Amino acid sequence: MIDDARRIVETREVKVIVLVDGDDVVHAVGRRGLTAETPLPSASVSKTVTAVAIGKAICDRHLQLQDSVGTLIPSLRDTPIGQATIRDALLMSTGSAVQGHGVTAGETTHYFNGGGSLEALLATSRFLQVTAAPGKTFIYKSIDPYLVSVALQRATRQPFTSYFRDSVLAEMLPAHPVVLDTDKSGNFLSTGGVRMSLADWVRFATYVRDQRSGRGCFADYLQDMSRSQIRISKVPGVNGYFNGYGFLTWTENDAAPSTFWAVGHFGQRIGWSNKPGNRRVFLTFGFESDADMAAIYALAHRWLNR
Repeated sequence: MIDDARRIVETREVKVIVLVDGDDVVHAVGRRGLTAETPLPSASVSKTVTAVAIGKAICDRHLQLQDSVGTLIPSLRDTPIGQATIRDALLMSTGSAVQGHGVTAGETTHYFNGGGSLEALLATSRFLQVTAAPGKTFIYKSIDPYLVSVALQRATRQPFTSYFRDSVLAEMLPAHPVVLDTDKSGNFLSTGGVRMSLADWVRFATYVRDQRSGRGCFADYLQDMSRSQIRISKVPGVNGYFNGYGFLTWTENDAAPSTFWAVGHFGQRIGWSNKPGNRRVFLTFGFESDADMAAIYALAHRWLNR
């Protein structure tokens, strides 16, 4: 298996593959120059990171899954998108008409890098349009993770970055700096705004695994996060292997049954087993391609379901 992992890293658009079992990193196969301290981007793996923080906020009684987005974000209170719940947003089912990344270059310049803000962007007329009733239809998009990260800020009365530091990182105990990207107003960019060292991505992965196997509110939430809460249709690209979706987390992988995944564009993946007592984790970070997932998921299946 290690030989196969090495072959994938040497011949595909892959930076590193890490095999974890319990408290041990059994093997890490990486490109030359990559070390445990190397910072690696999240891409949309940050969506699952966001979902973990939402679970903490729920268990700290700052918000509830059934809370409406408009109740927590006043600028959206009397809008169709404001009728969606936190649960709808975690399942990419707010009904928003803005699909995919959905943010234009001009909007990025103004709202993320200029005088605007993420919260102001969400309240613009284009982002308020809906095409389906909340909770009915899965549509992969950026607006839903943005909604829950802003809702968390409103509910906790502090920046997402501060809450994440005090609630998740304080328990995860990273060994190296963790970077959380924000707009100029300090709003967390939940669709790709996390950078951690390779060692700390392993810490995050094992933190989720261990917390999920415990008891109580947070364990129950993570178990729900890792199970299908809504059915999805396959489309080419990132979700071409998945049939279900949990809370900003992918489920029912055809190539690796009984697993759930944090998925980021361009080859960023963290996979966990859904089987009770299985403490294996699979991580891979890529360059700029998702084309190697058939080989990667086949290897992950052998590791996670061994």
